[in-house]
Formats: sequence, C-alpha cells, structure tokens
Amino acid sequence: MSKKIRHTFSRAISCSSSRRAKKVKESYIYLEGSEVLYGYFPVLLALQSQLRQVFKLFITKHKLSLRQKRIVELATRNNIDIDAVDSHVLDMLARREDKERGVHQGICVDVSSIPIQYINEYPINASRRTDILLSGIKDPFNMGSIIRSSYFLGVNDVFISEDYKTSSISPIVSKASSGTLEIHPPKKILNIDSFLKSNNKMLIMGSEDKGIDSNLTKYCTNFVTIPPGRDLHPDVDSLNVSTASAVLISELMRTNKGE
Repeated sequence: MSKKIRHTFSRAISCSSSRRAKKVKESYIYLEGSEVLYGYFPVLLALQSQLRQVFKLFITKHKLSLRQKRIVELATRNNIDIDAVDSHVLDMLARREDKERGVHQGICVDVSSIPIQYINEYPINASRRTDILLSGIKDPFNMGSIIRSSYFLGVNDVFISEDYKTSSISPIVSKASSGTLEIHPPKKILNIDSFLKSNNKMLIMGSEDKGIDSNLTKYCTNFVTIPPGRDLHPDVDSLNVSTASAVLISELMRTNKGE
C-alpha cells in the first residue's frame, strides 16, 4: 500500500490592485517504498547494485549537473519513473529521522528497505578472513562511516546482532557511508553465542560510552588500544569509534597479508 506525504507550494497570482498575493495550494506525493534515499552516491549505488526495489526517482526541476544527468540516464535505462520537483519537495523527502534536513544534492529516490542476510554460524574455512562485529554502535553516522571504511580496506563482512542495540540500517547510514551500504550491507547474527564460538578472527567494536558488552568480552582473546602520538589534553583522550575502527582494520589487514 502506498503512503502519501502532503506538501505545499506557493504560486504568485495577479490581483485587482498593483499588489501581488500568494495563494497556498496543497498537493500530495505518493511513496510506494519504505525509505527515501537522498544524495548522489546513495542513489547512484542503489540504482547500480539493484539490491533494493526502486519505485521512483525525484530530481530537481532546475538545470541538471553532470552527476544528476548520470542518475537520470541510469534510471531511464532501468525503466524507473522520474519526477522533476521543486527544491522544497526534495527538502521534505530528505528529512532525516532526527528531523534535520538531509543533504540531497537535488536527488532523492523512493525505495524498499535493503535486504539483510541473517546468519547463525561463521563461514567455514575462514582463517584468512577479516570481519568486524559492531556492538552498541547507536549513532547512524558512525555506523555508515565504519561500513565505508570496512569496504574500502577489504573487510569481508560487517556483522551486527539484534541482541545488542545498534543503529537501524536507515537512509542516514547510507548517506554517511557515501552509498557504500548499497553494495556492502551488514549481516545480522541470529545467535551471537554460537556465532562467536565458531569464528577464528573477529574485530569487535563497542559503543563509545560503554565499550564492549561483558557478554561479548568473554569471547575475546586480545584487547587492543591505539596509542596517541602526543601528550593529550585531558579532555581529548580518545578517537571516535569510526576512526578507531579504520585504524584497527588497517592493522588487521596488514597482519593477514603477513606484512
């Protein structure tokens, strides 16, 4: 069943006097999907990967940039409906979960949720794998950044568990990952205990405020820290979890390659 979003637009009309008045008219946008992606790379990679069902592309009605033209050409080849709209409509479509306006770059797309694979056991013959488990990473911007770094640096899979509260896989995550979510979505673990008992090597990253849950630390054989490169100010004592993840992943990849 489609859902509709009401929006308003103003149109200047002539009056009998020399003044001009504005008449506000209501109209509706009907959305078939469950999410709206916004921004060039999330939309581009969603169209390319075809992991989601794409219902309609919304594009600025103003002169198109080369990037926007590329999106329109790709949507046309895939027989996707295209609707040219005013900027305020795109602003409304790109409104984030936190009610702030997302940076849409003149492009939004109505899509289904990205399919997530659920697994019970760690892959067999995984001695050369490098994977990461995210536990309690609630900030969608951190989640997106970690997914992007993981893909770039060569991580096989990003895992999340429903047993430990983690950010939902939302359009904000796709935007924060610069669209990497659309080609490298995380996998969800059904039974965290059996999963961790069967794996060989796993980087586990916990929340910035509480760290790794004690139920997970019992499976850890090594605990690592990233030493600072200078004497730190007392109120600047750590790295953001997404930055720390990138540093540790890079080190793990070098270890796996025998460097």
